[in-house]
Amino acid sequence: MSSPDLNVPAPFWLLGGHMQTIWPALFSRAFSEHKPQYTRQRWDAPDGDFVDVDFSTHAVESSTPFLVLFHGLEGSSQSHYALAFSDWARVRKIPLAIPHFRGCSGEVNRMPRAYHSGDFEEVDWLLRRIKASHPNRQLIVVGVSLGGNALMRWAGEMGAAAGAAGSAGAGAAAGAASGAGAASASGAEPDECVFELPDVVAGVTGAEIAIRRDLASEHHDGPPANGEGDRALGKRRSLLGRRRHDRRSL
Repeated sequence: MSSPDLNVPAPFWLLGGHMQTIWPALFSRAFSEHKPQYTRQRWDAPDGDFVDVDFSTHAVESSTPFLVLFHGLEGSSQSHYALAFSDWARVRKIPLAIPHFRGCSGEVNRMPRAYHSGDFEEVDWLLRRIKASHPNRQLIVVGVSLGGNALMRWAGEMGAAAGAAGSAGAGAAAGAASGAGAASASGAEPDECVFELPDVVAGVTGAEIAIRRDLASEHHDGPPANGEGDRALGKRRSLLGRRRHDRRSL
C-alpha cells in the first residue's frame, strides 16, 4: 500500500497561483458538450424532513462503479465542479448521484435543521440508501470542501462499520492536505482504484487525484496559439502589478 501522489502539476503556461486562479474563472469549461441533465428524487429523511437527490441521466454500463458527490458550502448539482464531475462520469458511463444538503436544492426544507461540516449522520443514511438501491456496484464517494469534511468525519465515526455502505474514495477539494497521510491506495491503475473505508478516514485519495487530473485535462483549453497566450499573460501580470501597487498605497 503506497501513499497517493498528491502532486497535481499545473500546466506549464500557468505561472503562479494568481494565474491558476484567474484562468479557470475566465476560460475553463465545466462540461465538454451539452450541459449535464439530472432527474430529481425527493427522499424522506429520518427526522421527517426531506433531501433532494439529483441523478445523472446519461447512459451507463453495468460494470462501472457508482459515483456519489457531496457538494460544498451552499453548493448544488449546478455548481461548476458538480457539472464537471457529471461530465467526467458521462464520458466513462458511470452513474452519478448528488445529494443536496438541507436548503441547498432550491426549496426550503420542512424542519429548522441545517447542515455543517461534520454532518456525518446525514452522509450515513444517504450512503446507506444509495448502496441499498445499487447493491452490485462499488461506491466511489467524493466530497468537495465542506462536503469532503463531512464525508471524512463520517468515515472516521463509522470506522470498520462504514464498510456496510460499500467502498469509497473520499477527499476534500480544499484544506485536506494536512490529513493526506492517513489515506492509502490499493496500487491499482488510477481508473481502477479501490479504497476500503477505514483507509480513507482523512485526506485526499488517489481516486480523487485521478479524477481531478482528468477534469483538468478535459475542461481546460490549452494555451492560445499565435502568441495570444503571451499577450493575455502580459495583460494579467500588468493588472496584478497595478493591484499590488494600489494595496501598497493604502
